[in-house]
Amino acid sequence: MKSLRKTFILALSLFVCTSEKIFCSQLEFETAGFGSSVLKSKVQAEWNEDFFTKHDSSTYNHKLARIACIFSELSYVDVKDSGQSNELLWAYEKIGMQAQDIDFHYDVDYTDSAWGWNQCAFSIGSKKIQTEKGSEHLVFIVMRGTPLNADEWISNINVNDLTKKASSLHQGFSVASEQVYNNLIEYLYRHKIDREKVYLLITGHSRGAAVANILSAKLADSNLIEKNKIFTYTFASPNVTIEEVGGKYDFIFNIINAEDIVPTVPFNNSQQWQYKKFGKSLVLVNAWNCDPTKYDTEYLPKMNAYFYKFMGRNYKPFRTGPFIPVQVTNILTNLNSSVEYYYNGTYALHAKFTDLLKKIFPDTKDLLPDEKTEGSGSVPLSIIKWLNNRTNGLADYATDACNDMHACESYLSWMLALEEKELFSTLGYKQIVIKGHEDISVMSSDKEILAKARDGMILYSSNHLPVAACSLPGKIVIGLPANQSFTLTIGNESLAPSSALVLVDKYGPDGVRESSEKEIRISPRQGKSYFLKGGKDNYWQEATPITCLNGKEGRELYKSAGLEDDRHIKFAPEVSFDTDERFCVGARLLYKNIFISLLTDFNLSKDTSFSLNGGLGKRGNLVAGLYADFDLFAKCFWNLSEKEKDDQEVFNLVPSLRLSLSVQPIHRFQIFVASVIDMNIKDFNDGAFSNNVRKRNLPAIDLGDQVKLISSIQFGLRF
Repeated sequence: MKSLRKTFILALSLFVCTSEKIFCSQLEFETAGFGSSVLKSKVQAEWNEDFFTKHDSSTYNHKLARIACIFSELSYVDVKDSGQSNELLWAYEKIGMQAQDIDFHYDVDYTDSAWGWNQCAFSIGSKKIQTEKGSEHLVFIVMRGTPLNADEWISNINVNDLTKKASSLHQGFSVASEQVYNNLIEYLYRHKIDREKVYLLITGHSRGAAVANILSAKLADSNLIEKNKIFTYTFASPNVTIEEVGGKYDFIFNIINAEDIVPTVPFNNSQQWQYKKFGKSLVLVNAWNCDPTKYDTEYLPKMNAYFYKFMGRNYKPFRTGPFIPVQVTNILTNLNSSVEYYYNGTYALHAKFTDLLKKIFPDTKDLLPDEKTEGSGSVPLSIIKWLNNRTNGLADYATDACNDMHACESYLSWMLALEEKELFSTLGYKQIVIKGHEDISVMSSDKEILAKARDGMILYSSNHLPVAACSLPGKIVIGLPANQSFTLTIGNESLAPSSALVLVDKYGPDGVRESSEKEIRISPRQGKSYFLKGGKDNYWQEATPITCLNGKEGRELYKSAGLEDDRHIKFAPEVSFDTDERFCVGARLLYKNIFISLLTDFNLSKDTSFSLNGGLGKRGNLVAGLYADFDLFAKCFWNLSEKEKDDQEVFNLVPSLRLSLSVQPIHRFQIFVASVIDMNIKDFNDGAFSNNVRKRNLPAIDLGDQVKLISSIQFGLRF
């Protein structure tokens, strides 16, 4: 019995002595950064040295990723190289590092001839740890993201200032990583740390993430540190390389928010722009890539419990997944099709961005958020206020959402709020591009219209989440998330078949295009409509089938999709001039294809007459974007010529006919040419056709002794 008791006591003692090794310690960190510097708060995270010694670096460790994200957030504190107390120093001390073993490289000299503005602030700390092989070292390298100065922002846009051509690495990030690399080697030497007995945690956010990404790849390529001892977790990293990375850097985990535009630049969406990251990308959940009900009722409330502590308000997502970053990068790529054009093209963005940054940051002094001068940004604030009054607060929401998509506080809130199985998604979306002047409708599975286009132009008032859509020159782009089902209908009311192209692209959860389907040509018209299924119904299919319905079925499809012309009255202003040198201005009220016109015209060369014209007409759609209009007018004509008043009537009534052909390049905007035929009835309205009040450049057509047809050609615009 005594033997059993001794065994029990010995086992209990061993359990108590080793419990810190068996179970993770729950540590408390005080957060601080750009957004959370005003609202100080404390967060807890689990910590154990076994994260490094007992785990493979190529296997994602959520608890270690949380620690890395906390340090990335704390890298933004106002650290001085003197080593005074600050939240980042306290975090190092929490995990057992001593102040004398922590180097802060925050006193950045941007005038340095070797490094210039291609630098970043960083810190290195180390401690001894016990492993199965004995005493070794654990080293943290934490890179700060871009501060509030022009220098590092200009380095961010330095794709390759040296040659102005695409190179294997982004120059601004690569040069900064070389500086950190050199300092790391010097640190290991100075602290007598055997590089064969060291574990590294490398982390950073934004610019710091990009530098961390390249630094990790450099260390692996140089064999300075064993790859399986390098643990890298980056947050919101931009793209850094055009090299084929493969699986060589599987110890690097890049955590990104798909709504954040920063991880999409430099671009990765064309033959000339093929930038990417080293390692694996893990995409946070958003409204497009997970169960939408869980996102709103479970994930977002959990995230906001942290975000509110940091920022004093709730998180504001765009709720459109990677759609907005994809459109922005596509537009920028169209402006600058290659790195060479980025520097030297007609729309060279590098020079424009540089000038803009120098205006935003007029000097190179690092500024904290509370050091901004009073009144700075007053003009933008007044514009935002004006927009808010007209959009029910949408401008404020968009402003916050632009900040939240990239803020380290957002990444940290997601990391702390959710477990690994909830946090990441591999679900992307499909993007439908329609080139033409078609009518388009997107409906949910319960027949709710979520987006509508008329004449090749998105009606933004009809656009509702979760669908995202936009109009670009000559095309409509629609994003359909893969977590819900949709039906997209394409048609028009033209008499003759029109021609349109449909292209379907598949994007991954990070907004990188994975595949493009073969472009399909369609020819909708009255009684001939097309539809396709989108969202989760076909996300995994290699090809998206498009179904055509003719006759009664085609008309019913067009009607059920809500594409029949709206029954409310439309107001369309109009301006024109004709070959008789008369200028016309007015408007018409359109109900379906019937309209009432009210116009006035006057002589451009002689101020001798004007007319008020009332008419009734009908519009016909010949082919998509091409219309024929027929108007019957009663012109009330006033002759103001002093010479003619004595022997002719001042007021004349002129029957008139107008046949016009109009082209509609975009919705509600038309360019038209018309033939106008006025009826001159002898002894009834001769005063309207006197040479003194009307210049005639086209010959009259006689219809007998009493009636002549006086014609003119009219050119104009409708809105």
